[in-house]
Amino acid sequence: ARAIEDYRQWMISKDYSKSTLRLYVDALRHFQRFIATNETSWNEIFTFSMLTRFQKAKNHSMGPNAVNGLARYLYGRQLIPAPIRKPQPLLPMHYEDFLIYFQNTRGVQASYLKEARGVLSALNDYLDLHTINLSDIGIEDADGFSAQYKPHLSVSARHRIRSHLRNFFRYLYYERRIIKRDIASLIVGATLFAQRKPPRFLRAHEIRQVFEGLSMDGAKALRTAAMVHLSFLLGLRPKEISLIRLDDISFSNGTIELPNRKSNNPITLPLPEKTIKVIAAYVIGARPASEHRYLFLNLKAPYGPVTATITGRQITTAIKRVNPGATAYWLRHTYAQNLFEAGTGIFCVLLINMSRITRWTFPPSAFLAFRQGLTGAAGTRNQKISAVRGFFNYLVRRELLSANPVKDIPAAPENAYIPFVFSTKQTNAILGAVKNAMRRDARYFFDDLTVYTAIMLLARCGLRISEPIRLRIEHYHGKEGSIYIEKTKFHKDRLIPIPKTSIAHMENYLSVRSSFMANGQNRYLLPGPGEKRLSQKRIYAMFYQAVKALGIYQPRRMIANTVFGAPTPHSLRHSFAVNTLKSIRDNGGSAQKALPVLSAFLGHRKYRYTAIYLKVADAGHRQNLVDFAINRQEEL
Repeated sequence: ARAIEDYRQWMISKDYSKSTLRLYVDALRHFQRFIATNETSWNEIFTFSMLTRFQKAKNHSMGPNAVNGLARYLYGRQLIPAPIRKPQPLLPMHYEDFLIYFQNTRGVQASYLKEARGVLSALNDYLDLHTINLSDIGIEDADGFSAQYKPHLSVSARHRIRSHLRNFFRYLYYERRIIKRDIASLIVGATLFAQRKPPRFLRAHEIRQVFEGLSMDGAKALRTAAMVHLSFLLGLRPKEISLIRLDDISFSNGTIELPNRKSNNPITLPLPEKTIKVIAAYVIGARPASEHRYLFLNLKAPYGPVTATITGRQITTAIKRVNPGATAYWLRHTYAQNLFEAGTGIFCVLLINMSRITRWTFPPSAFLAFRQGLTGAAGTRNQKISAVRGFFNYLVRRELLSANPVKDIPAAPENAYIPFVFSTKQTNAILGAVKNAMRRDARYFFDDLTVYTAIMLLARCGLRISEPIRLRIEHYHGKEGSIYIEKTKFHKDRLIPIPKTSIAHMENYLSVRSSFMANGQNRYLLPGPGEKRLSQKRIYAMFYQAVKALGIYQPRRMIANTVFGAPTPHSLRHSFAVNTLKSIRDNGGSAQKALPVLSAFLGHRKYRYTAIYLKVADAGHRQNLVDFAINRQEEL
């Protein structure tokens, strides 16, 4: 009874109408008597099962609303552990894990997750009915489910169903490795022609008419005017407008922060002065006093935040006076169209909008012009184009675009590249020079020894510079004479042997390491300061010091269409590969037959990358090529 009276007083303070008060209190009195009759404990009162039993027994018209309202009131004051929620039946573990993963990584709305849960629940029932294990599912099973699941739905609804299935199967294959094949890409619908429609927008004279028709008389008119300004001048979605909080607006700086956007894409935008004035007019003259921090509130008690539906409806009503077929999203499309007409870059518009923009928005000529405007070497320009292509691949995978508009944009022709290669003698000399440069002072000895060990692994095992510094203690297997390279370039793992001479050095190094690092807190095999790993900068510094001391440093040269690389730590990897193939040839073996083994040893993704080393026979051959090219250039 005390809780009901407190709730009634709260409703009075929030200006609930007298009729609503009377109906709510009457329903709650019935609920109180029902609880007393059933002798229910406090923890069992505000549950979905109890509400269902009450409504079934009394069938009061305002029963669910009144009891749910009381429960929310008590929960807000921490008098009950949770409001009344309808329990959801749990799906099997893999389905529930996917929904949690999808929510955390994609930031989708609750309605989208609810729809995905419904599709996955039906899929689980289908697999159980046909006795199909989830790990054995194939494309024929997915097609069978798609064909029988709600076949009466519209084309767009069936597109969403396929999207849910693709997301789930990608998760099973890429994240959990539960299914044997990625069948997501095989889930497609029938080809549809003339279905895509370009976004619609308002013309300049229509925009003028919309703003001329906005009224500033009354609370509702002020709220609508502020919404229209935000939608047109910032291109915001109705959902984004409804989620704006007072704390997101900086009137002094003239900016607005939007942390809750589609696809977890927060952004800070400048606020036009006119929009600031309209928002200020609404806050001062129309926004109800409330404990809520949301900018836009309902104008009737209890003055809660407006929903995206109400926001869209108010904006649509304002622009339908000008164009009866328009919707709230037309202002957003108009904003994007105005950016294009003003010469804003295509990628800026995309990043601001991040919506389902169709391919017609991105003509290939725009990307050819983008490529033409890039500066730098051909390889640098191609890397930028590749980055853009990868970005659009991501948007296609996220189904924000129907196709990749950069897919067929050709790369700029690149110059041939010949890496610097050390001979076996030069490699040994470099290791000797690094060892001689080590400082014998106790303060620096172990750090220098760690750098030498890293360079030794580059030279003797052909590692990339990032691989030795990422090794952990457990990755070195002294008894087996091997090291385990985990998740390096292309996310590949490999186990490679270490030469016997290098094993002896590693054992000595570990002895020194244990004496210098008695606490053993650093998990890396080649530790840096504190708990960090060895820095690449230290490796570069000692490597270049040794190469220059030996007099074998050569600058990078570009002669005609060929680039001759300068020596870098990565040159030790190239030298390992070339010298290994040379040794095989010198011993009467076939370098061609050794390529598959060498490719696996080096961790190459494709066999052809290793075959490139056949073009450089040895360090002497490479130097002869440089000398020949220089002489020809001088002659010309």
